Amino acid sequence: MIKPDKMTRQEMLDLLGLKPNYTKEEIKKAYRKMAKDNHPDLHPGDKEKETIFKCASNAYEELIKKFKKNTTHNSNYYENTEQEELKAYRTSILKEIESLIEYTPTNSQEKFNDIKEEFEKLLENLKKNIVKFAFKISSFSMTKQTITVEYDKFKEYYKNELTSFAKKFFTKYYIDEKEIKETIDYNAKLSDYFDKLLEIKNKYSKEE
Repeated sequence: MIKPDKMTRQEMLDLLGLKPNYTKEEIKKAYRKMAKDNHPDLHPGDKEKETIFKCASNAYEELIKKFKKNTTHNSNYYENTEQEELKAYRTSILKEIESLIEYTPTNSQEKFNDIKEEFEKLLENLKKNIVKFAFKISSFSMTKQTITVEYDKFKEYYKNELTSFAKKFFTKYYIDEKEIKETIDYNAKLSDYFDKLLEIKNKYSKEE
């Protein structure tokens, strides 16, 4: 297996399937395909694909340099600064989402056993869509504006998932649907959301 930091130029070209006279568009297209096929987030635990992804990333960074030779020092500085700011923005959004859906199965999960299928489906859907979202905003074509648009779409999806689950939950226990508005806090962590649902369930159980 080739090591990411010890690749020859020819090995880089072979890995990405490029000819020596490759264009800027060709290398970007080749890298996007390699990243999509081998991204660690899409293949957790697969060390071989993780190594290939690192090799492809290093090869891209090295081979793309030839298209930056004619840029001035100042343009390089502003380009690098812009990329660093974009990277920081992307990282902050991913951390915010990861914090939002942070959930460790505890006793509360056992209390959802009678709607276990819906409960596990909600968690699985959230997990899958976070991976898709993370991969989508990692694209080189993404700008701060387009990342923000995708983030807004994800938040809307998150709201819809919680609303759908709440309706199933309340229907199961014959709880008034108006409680949904009082229950769902889209800025709260997922664990707090579940705790609130259980709190309402317990309140209605006592009233019965």
